[in-house]
Amino acid sequence: MGDSEVIADLTPTGILSYVDQENLEALKFHGNFGEYGPGEVIIQEGVRQYNLFILISGSCDVLLGAGSAQETVVGELGPGDCIGEVSILEPGEATATVRVREVSVLWSLDVEQLQRFFEKLPIAGGQLMLGIAQLLCSRLRTANQTIVSNKLTPQHLGVRSGRFAEQIRAANIEEQKG
Repeated sequence: MGDSEVIADLTPTGILSYVDQENLEALKFHGNFGEYGPGEVIIQEGVRQYNLFILISGSCDVLLGAGSAQETVVGELGPGDCIGEVSILEPGEATATVRVREVSVLWSLDVEQLQRFFEKLPIAGGQLMLGIAQLLCSRLRTANQTIVSNKLTPQHLGVRSGRFAEQIRAANIEEQKG
């Protein structure tokens, strides 16, 4: 990442589409901007992840098996796309690697920065969460359609059956980081 400080604008697209311009201006200072060069890894598959990223400019690849003989590009990201929206709600190991394809500017925030934003601007926080929920619902719908169209049988339908691998609870992020 470059040494110079990067400041850019957040635009009302993607998960930010419900947040008005005034609140976008406030939100941008709750997170951090960074410039990344080609080949830099933003998120590493299998590594615990705590951040939400929004791609401001440039492009990134989403990879499975990065660095192995089976490396597969499963997606391409462009301006307005987000990464880590699941980890901001439930920190855990990344399921894919995200690697910069061309010079990119990304904005990020962690769970603690998000919490401070919610405390300061709860309505804008709700608008942001609505955008994240809409994205996650869209991805879930796509996954369900893939399961049905490919006649795949999921190994565990815990949410549908009322069974969960572990009880859902508020997590202490500091304990998980340690």
